[in-house]
Amino acid sequence: MSDQPTPKRRRFPWGRVVLLVSLALNFLVIGVVVGVLAGILPDRGPRGGARHLDRVSMGLGPYIQALPAGAQETVKAAGGGFDRDARRARISALRNQRRTVVRLLRASPFDPEALRAALADQRSRAFATTPAVQEAFVVAFTALTSEERAAVLERAQEFRKARGKSKGNRGP
Repeated sequence: MSDQPTPKRRRFPWGRVVLLVSLALNFLVIGVVVGVLAGILPDRGPRGGARHLDRVSMGLGPYIQALPAGAQETVKAAGGGFDRDARRARISALRNQRRTVVRLLRASPFDPEALRAALADQRSRAFATTPAVQEAFVVAFTALTSEERAAVLERAQEFRKARGKSKGNRGP
């Protein structure tokens, strides 16, 4: 027999790798939680509502959100309501109209007058609620006192900052 010991096979330190990956993931989760609590990461607020208000009211979404609750509901109702079912019905109608436009674009022989009519119908459907929402907002904002109007404007600015739209001169 030989006096030399057999060399030990070195194993890969899987335990250490798993421990380091787990530690990194824990720090990542803790960082996100602390970031949200400290205000570093923006609070996105309720999903979809403000964006939909902006599309329907042509940029007045944060101002409508900043109105007192009763006035806010009146303005929203003027647009036909913003509940999920009503939105789905409007979106479905717009999709069908888009399909009609695409069908007319692919038609042979091409009919430019039919396309113009379909595009006009699509535009009128897309902006059907805008004038009503804007008018209801003007009425609701006019009914406020000057102090309430200042508070609405301040809250709207906070909403805009939270959504990242207050950079420079991007509108009122």
